[in-house]
Amino acid sequence: MEGKVAINAHLWARDPDDWYVEPEWCSAALFAREVFEGTIVDPFCGMGRILDAATDAGYAGVGFDIRDRRGRPHLFQQTDFFDWPDRTRFRSIVTNPPYAGALEIVPRLVAMAEHKAA
Repeated sequence: MEGKVAINAHLWARDPDDWYVEPEWCSAALFAREVFEGTIVDPFCGMGRILDAATDAGYAGVGFDIRDRRGRPHLFQQTDFFDWPDRTRFRSIVTNPPYAGALEIVPRLVAMAEHKAA
């Protein structure tokens, strides 16, 4: 591999829960362009940025996570998504799931959403 330099893509230590916070503008842009029905559910809500943007866009929101890291107060339950029964359903799901489990998580989220998952 002459002339090529390895790039270290991990500039920081990986979080054990795969918890990474998206910029606020990402969720705000999503809610400015997409229409959802009912309460917005975020099963991996972290500090609640998606719920903040949902609330600002006029939606009710509820969050779940294995840790309570909330900023603004939202309806919240500390729980593990992987403990939920497969028959669990929500009208609209918006989330930024842990990267390590995305291949397992995303199809399950889509199946859980009655209207839309993002």
